Amino acid sequence: CDAAHADACAIAVHDLASGSGRIEESTGIEQSFVDSYGENYGRFNPWLLIPERLPGPGGVRTGQMLADDAEVVGSPFYTEWAQPQDLFHHLFGIVDIDGNVVTLLMMARSKDKGAFWDDDAVLMGRLLPHLRQGLRAGVVLRRAQEMGRVHAHALDVLPIGVIVVSAIGRVLFANRLAR
Repeated sequence: CDAAHADACAIAVHDLASGSGRIEESTGIEQSFVDSYGENYGRFNPWLLIPERLPGPGGVRTGQMLADDAEVVGSPFYTEWAQPQDLFHHLFGIVDIDGNVVTLLMMARSKDKGAFWDDDAVLMGRLLPHLRQGLRAGVVLRRAQEMGRVHAHALDVLPIGVIVVSAIGRVLFANRLAR
């Protein structure tokens, strides 16, 4: 956020088929606005209403490239969600697309700070592959953790005692009968 002089940054996920959206992580956005984005305003984000305008993964667009300022200013999204936070200029980077679901990085700043520059878009473009790799690694880690929980539960309900030890003999797991 700081490098692009943005007032707010967020990783958001949008289902372009249903129009629903949510903010996964953010800085510079109060929690009540994060919640209201997912509950209501995400589906009215004027920059995401025309999916054909969005670039592919790794692509970056300014808000002005995705929607006319007049459309934005006249929308309830702007008057009720963005304007109260003093967020006018936006920069969007597409992290990933999976079917109709788009994961994107959004940066926003006040009208007084002016539109995002080409340098800001270049910086975001450089960040996107690393962010995509980190998010994918997080998905793999969560799956592995879930499988570990499933395996532990399966061992725990066996009708015999089971103890799993490390190569040096440290107990890593003991099911309920072995405890």
